[in-house]
Amino acid sequence: MSGGSLDYVYVQVQDAADAIKGRAQTPLHRAFAKHLEKVSAALYALEWMLSGDTGEGSEVAAIEACLSRTAELEQCVKEAEWAAACLEVALAKAREK
Repeated sequence: MSGGSLDYVYVQVQDAADAIKGRAQTPLHRAFAKHLEKVSAALYALEWMLSGDTGEGSEVAAIEACLSRTAELEQCVKEAEWAAACLEVALAKAREK
């Protein structure tokens, strides 16, 4: 296969990082450019995995490098809360019958 499943969006993100680095006026700008470089690397790794060019899990380290240590847990909690709300609705419907 060789990539393409995300339309090579990582290239655009890297281009944006490079442009910001070249025009950065503050440390915050430069820090943001570094963050975008990490996002670009994660997008690259994810795109290649989704395209079947690398194995599942090969993208994990690059994605984790972009996120806070608790980001995955926070997402799991949100999904669990949503699932609990759906379950409550389904249970209420079942009790009505």
